[in-house]
Amino acid sequence: MPFEEKEPEMPEDKSPFETVIVSPSRKRDQNRLFMVGIIGAIIVAFGLLFLLINSLSKTPFDYFEQGANCAAQQDYDCAVKNYDEAIAAKPDFAEAYKHRAGAFYAQSNFEKAVEDYSRAIEFNPNDANSFYGRGVAFYHRGEYDRAIEDYTQAVSLNPQDHSFVYNRGLAYFDKGDFAKAIEEYTTVIKLNPNYAEAYNNRGNAFDEQRKNNQAIEDYTKAIELKPDFALAYSNRGTSYARKGNYDRAIEDLSRALELDPNLSTSYFNRANIYYLKNDFEQAFADYTRAIELNPNNALAYSNRGVIHSKNGNHAQAIEDYSRAIELNPQDAQSYYSRALAFERIGNSERAKADRQRYDELNKKP
Repeated sequence: MPFEEKEPEMPEDKSPFETVIVSPSRKRDQNRLFMVGIIGAIIVAFGLLFLLINSLSKTPFDYFEQGANCAAQQDYDCAVKNYDEAIAAKPDFAEAYKHRAGAFYAQSNFEKAVEDYSRAIEFNPNDANSFYGRGVAFYHRGEYDRAIEDYTQAVSLNPQDHSFVYNRGLAYFDKGDFAKAIEEYTTVIKLNPNYAEAYNNRGNAFDEQRKNNQAIEDYTKAIELKPDFALAYSNRGTSYARKGNYDRAIEDLSRALELDPNLSTSYFNRANIYYLKNDFEQAFADYTRAIELNPNNALAYSNRGVIHSKNGNHAQAIEDYSRAIELNPQDAQSYYSRALAFERIGNSERAKADRQRYDELNKKP
């Protein structure tokens, strides 16, 4: 029996704002320069002698300062090298461990960042920023509970720093505890009523609970506070789409793209809305642009394949469904749609194989 065409589903992906920890820059002391007014070999000899003496006389704090200067220039290899020297000369140098952790974090080496933050905490257990930094590293490793523990410790040491609570909200959001995320962002807003990103993220949590009206209110407040906030427009547009208000949704998503033409999620969501409005030409164009910006968006390939099928371009549809399956081998919808496309070009054997795979993926445990 031939399959019936299925409509693409409205996506659920949002884009929470994320606070990124970096190794803070330090004020630079005046550079130490020697001016030698001697010509030729004498200049070289004295210069080399000075460099040797200077290197031998450097203190741990000199190395630390140089490491901070390198980090400020985003030369993290140089920063790590100097922090290594500072720690070798002073093994209990908590600040050096903390700043080296920041350099490792900037290099996405979260394992070493966690190790160094832990050493910093060992030598200075009252430093809220070390707990915060380790929490951020745990967060990026997907260890949300451990991140929450560290953020909580940071909050206990410095309750007025809203960034600690904000990041704890991110961790709750990503582990799917949207009620707790809302509590955290509400606290952040009390601490900093002008924090647009906190309103945006609370809106995301409300949206996940399908409380679209509260979500729209928060996105609107975020936009009032930050009129060029492209993500807030994009997220509000998606919430309007969930309410069935497609015209307002397109208006917001289009505004988001005016502010940031590289928001692939906005193209993807707008494409879905155009599809639901039967404007397949615009939907196809937006799916294509979403794929150009994010070639790993399996749903965009799958949904564009549906439009190819509607236009009778079954070979191109099969290409898109196949790419979607490569990106997401558990995508039952794409197997279903590809089976239909194979049927339409008379390839019953491939259609049968895709039907079987579709049935396997949809079996209930």
